[in-house]
Amino acid sequence: MIFSPVLVGLAWAVSLTSLIGSAGSGDRGPGGADMLRMSLTTAAVTVAWVAGYLTFFTVGKWLPARRSGNRRILRAAGVPLACYGSVTAMAVVCAVLLQPHLLWWAVVFAPLTVVSVYEIWRGTPRSLIAGAAETVTSALVIAALATTGPGSTSAVTGGITLTRNVFSSEVVASLPPELWVTVIWLALYQVGTVLYVKTMIRERGSRPWWRGSVAFHVVALAVTTATVFSGDLAVVPWLIAEAVMVRALWRSWSVPRQEVFSRRTEEATGTGGSRKPTWTPRKVGLAEVPLVVAVTVAGILTAVLFNGPILLYIG
Repeated sequence: MIFSPVLVGLAWAVSLTSLIGSAGSGDRGPGGADMLRMSLTTAAVTVAWVAGYLTFFTVGKWLPARRSGNRRILRAAGVPLACYGSVTAMAVVCAVLLQPHLLWWAVVFAPLTVVSVYEIWRGTPRSLIAGAAETVTSALVIAALATTGPGSTSAVTGGITLTRNVFSSEVVASLPPELWVTVIWLALYQVGTVLYVKTMIRERGSRPWWRGSVAFHVVALAVTTATVFSGDLAVVPWLIAEAVMVRALWRSWSVPRQEVFSRRTEEATGTGGSRKPTWTPRKVGLAEVPLVVAVTVAGILTAVLFNGPILLYIG
């Protein structure tokens, strides 16, 4: 959730900026200042996301400790919370000063963050709602980072222009649909992983959760399949994303069924129900690494191979 959206978002920022640059030097203002602004803003947004994630993780320790009055954890979490929080705030301020249109993203990220923090406060940080909010926020970082490329560009006369107005959504609204496809791929995979992991750990052995996880993965595969019709989407990254969703669907159905329900049968018949679980939490996590890498590669390739039209408007 930390690095995958950053890598895809950076690929989109570079790709879109390159396309804007191809409008022609005669139509552009001084490009050096634009590239410096883009680089600084992209770095600021990246730092804000990483430090913000660490801040949120620390809040997950600090807030329950405050409710329970655990002074030891409060002291232990206090310093990192202050450090990560300060770095996050400074990075956000820098990014908004460089490209004020980024403030629009507060409309999206603030409610999702509130939902996640509320779930921590009520003592259910591992709930499905919290997991979905966190993973969707992570996927949306792709789009936020991508706007640091177009948002750094000077106004041009060839149909590509810029808005720097606060709370202006024009830069966001005019991002290509292929970019939103990569956001959807990552969001679907990550939310599906939340469900799958629950069927393997906290909701282990629950048939309703298992069925719900499989049903979600079926929908995720169908949506991913439908994205092939999205404008100038390249076929190769779509095939990779499709393979990821097929594999995710298969493991969401087969692994819990094999690990949990077959053990119940063994316990009922007395034929080996005492054996230790094959899929430990560590093994469940490590098995996801190839899928995370693949969906990240699919997003990066989509950005690199994108050569469609892009149009931004002055607000």
